[in-house]
Amino acid sequence: MTARIFRIACAGLVVSLPHGLAPLHAQQAASGPRTVEAGLETAVSWRWQVATSDPSVWGWRLADDPAAAGSTAPGGATLARPPENPSEHKVSRGDSLYAISRRYGLTIEQLQLANGLTSDVLQIGQVLRIPTMAELRSLQPPPDPAQAGKPAAPRKAPVRQLPQVARAGARIVLLQAYLDRHGFSTGPIDGQEGMMFDAALTAYEAEHPGELTFEAGRKPAALESMGEAFTDYVLKYEDLRWITPQPAETDGKGRRKSASPTPPEPTWESLTTVPFLAYQSAWEFVAERFHCSETFLRRINPGVKNPERPGSVFLVPNVEPFEIETALAEPIRPRPDPAAPVTATIVEGKRLEIRLHERLIARMPVSAARPGLRGRGTWKVLGTVPRPRLVSTGEPSDSKKGAPPPPASELVLPPGPNNPAGLLWLNLAKSGSDTPLPYGLHGTSIPGHLNRQESVGGFRMTNWDIVRVARLLPEGTELKWK
Repeated sequence: MTARIFRIACAGLVVSLPHGLAPLHAQQAASGPRTVEAGLETAVSWRWQVATSDPSVWGWRLADDPAAAGSTAPGGATLARPPENPSEHKVSRGDSLYAISRRYGLTIEQLQLANGLTSDVLQIGQVLRIPTMAELRSLQPPPDPAQAGKPAAPRKAPVRQLPQVARAGARIVLLQAYLDRHGFSTGPIDGQEGMMFDAALTAYEAEHPGELTFEAGRKPAALESMGEAFTDYVLKYEDLRWITPQPAETDGKGRRKSASPTPPEPTWESLTTVPFLAYQSAWEFVAERFHCSETFLRRINPGVKNPERPGSVFLVPNVEPFEIETALAEPIRPRPDPAAPVTATIVEGKRLEIRLHERLIARMPVSAARPGLRGRGTWKVLGTVPRPRLVSTGEPSDSKKGAPPPPASELVLPPGPNNPAGLLWLNLAKSGSDTPLPYGLHGTSIPGHLNRQESVGGFRMTNWDIVRVARLLPEGTELKWK
């Protein structure tokens, strides 16, 4: 039998909002699922164009960057860095663990652990040891008691016991990760069966008969060679360059209040008043890096209490990680090769299929950002706009009647992984033309809501998929609509 796990036909059904769904302003006020990407409730009424950005604003500058002097993150939060050499801090009047931790780029828990503290109470004159970067980088997952006395061996699989949620979904996660590694995306990995998973698995099995066939319940060789369903990822200090700091609130005595489990939803102001649209949390950063649902990532990591702390260990799907720091390394596009013809097709407006010598080599979800946006016939894939920003003068979109009046100045959505166009934009043109259309093929800031929320842009994919697509499609590749 194959790896597919059979179930009642209707289980796992994903219901998508129809493309003809009408404007959203009234719907947003009503209770129920969000139908527009957060912060863009009015912006969807205007026409937007893609524009290039300055690569120097790509990512927050960390405190050890020579060019970072005086730079701050949103809300004035300085991106401080723990020291490289041993140091101490003498407590003075007005000091608190929270204030000291912020000064040295640490968490309260790290300060407490480094000094053996069991409470937030400090004494004037007390000397605290400040842990170094090397000490923080050496943080590892707690040892598994079952492994005590056994020689350590290099392995990608986590040695700790998996949470029950991870164990229950491990078989599906292994298959989702395997398909993802081979370009047959099921969307964000979530450990759940569903129509997208079934369709991707069926398509892969058609191209590779028997490769994922289980014999007498044993994993096929292809899955054995890949390893386990999960691996570990240790958050690095350098990762903070891509994550928006969330300043913690304090009480009247300078003690930190409990942090909110999730950052607030983006607003129009938060999207347009910063130079870089970073990930909103370490959860979002790690989820995108390992191609998975943020909700699923949180569920399989119940022990991660301080996700923004360098050294925090996350359980993640065993995929090839999407590394934002190297994702846009040149050359982004391959050269055309007449001996290896590549074709691309968007099928039913829901998936992009890429073929090499007529053989299917990639299959990934795609979605229109605006209601009614679709194509027909044959188009052409043109050049690339890395790190896109979006600009608008407030001119009403064709699909929006009664749009708000245009603003007094040009509107700009800055570049970043949370720009509605994501990390990369591929210009598209109608057949026989080299003039880019106003809607391209691009990334997204809402990988888990492609089929449920309207946004601005054109035809969107996850950020990890659009970068892979760009590296498969030479400029000039035909794009067919079926």
